[in-house]
Amino acid sequence: MFEIGIKEISRKAIHILNIIIPLSHIYIFTNKIDMIIFLSAMVIFCFFIEISRNQNSFISKIFEKYLSFMMRSFEKQGSLTGSTWVFAGALITIVLVPKPFCLLALFFLAFGDTVAALVGIKFPFIKIGNKTLSGSFACFVMCLFVALILNFDISLKVILIGAFTATIAELISIKINDNILIPVLSGCSMYLGNILV
Repeated sequence: MFEIGIKEISRKAIHILNIIIPLSHIYIFTNKIDMIIFLSAMVIFCFFIEISRNQNSFISKIFEKYLSFMMRSFEKQGSLTGSTWVFAGALITIVLVPKPFCLLALFFLAFGDTVAALVGIKFPFIKIGNKTLSGSFACFVMCLFVALILNFDISLKVILIGAFTATIAELISIKINDNILIPVLSGCSMYLGNILV
């Protein structure tokens, strides 16, 4: 077993807060177009911040002082931060996938990805690239648990398809950020599965 550092705990605590996105689609921006406009504005804002922190010394110092402790090394070197990827992934998911599948896919990202990372670090059983089988199993179980608790009236077969897809998306190591890959692929798989199953 390994200890989970404050950096990872902080990142994952913020990651859990991503539930604000699907909750906003449920309770505030209930119309798809309104949600797309909101997320588009957030993506533009995030890119503005990303550019500013790389070109503006004042913004850069704020990031360094208050946020650098939980940033990955490549983020400190100028790559996009996780929050930008989250909003971009949410936007693509909402555009491509109808309710309730897009909602569940975004909850999968918030909870499944978070648990996968924490369990994978604490109990690193069978390494697969930079991920672990233990983390993937935890992701799958958490996705199932979340889907059953939320009860979006989606069949169990479709939930299993979505949870499995989210788990594979979290596990595989490719250059597409998993904050995009998890909700887009799991959402699309559930939507298509609901049509075909």
